[in-house]
Amino acid sequence: MTPDGFRLLPEGSVIAVAGAGGPAGQAVVRRLARAGAIVEAADAAQDRLDETVALAPRGRAHGTIVDLTDGAATRAWADEIEDRHGRVDGLVHLVGGWRGGKEFGDNTIEDWEFLHKLLVRTVQNTSLAFHDALARAPHGRFVLVSATAAAKPTAGNAGYAAAKSAAETWTLAMADSFRRLRRDRAAERPGSDRATTGGATGGASGGATTGGAAEAVGADVSGAGAGRVAVGAEPFDGAEPMDGPAAAILVVKALVWPLLRAERPDAKFPGYTDVADLAEEIAALWDRPTDDVNGQRLCLTQ
Repeated sequence: MTPDGFRLLPEGSVIAVAGAGGPAGQAVVRRLARAGAIVEAADAAQDRLDETVALAPRGRAHGTIVDLTDGAATRAWADEIEDRHGRVDGLVHLVGGWRGGKEFGDNTIEDWEFLHKLLVRTVQNTSLAFHDALARAPHGRFVLVSATAAAKPTAGNAGYAAAKSAAETWTLAMADSFRRLRRDRAAERPGSDRATTGGATGGASGGATTGGAAEAVGADVSGAGAGRVAVGAEPFDGAEPMDGPAAAILVVKALVWPLLRAERPDAKFPGYTDVADLAEEIAALWDRPTDDVNGQRLCLTQ
């Protein structure tokens, strides 16, 4: 909750989860639904989607097969959700995949094309399809789950790291769009200093934000300690502290879940994030002021 106890995720909030069929998707859908949200889940496999929806309280989750690599199909899904509920309060992007090797020569253009389609194109399609609906929401949230590899690539992991870095950059550009939207809304409020002076100050200029975004993408967070470490764009000085939409990046080294632990009982999984903890962090983004979320790269490595 916010410092004054005000919840930004009220009962009946509508949140879309892209790539909901895996262990992370199951944990996130279950957590958001139990928090009172209505969850619209999308995946490419019907059996995995059915398992995910079944974990939510009855009537709290709805599953749709969507090819998120197809822009028209993704936009149709977004429009369908808003038509059905009259609102969209969030989009959580969990589409994942990996290809790579141990040596630099193991990287292939074919693997890059696969990873670009899965990890970058789906971010582009979902962000473009849901941007306007999230902008209309009182506290809309776009959430990308990324990896420490984006900031610290290894020799055999070039394609994966490059794709994750590109997805982060795209998300930070969306965050800048939301910042500008909040700036413009603030300028239109009666009595606003910006309404009388005719524009934003240099500190809120696009150039300053672009520099912050570049810093966020380039920051090395792989050695961060436990807890959240935020690196991102400067907050907009002029909007109300909890007002408007935000786009954020949650960074993990890798994910672990109960079945994986059971299959590998002797493994320690150092630095891994449990999917249940990831789900808690995602749900908490609606309990945090927009300035603490928008344009931020939040590290969850343990």
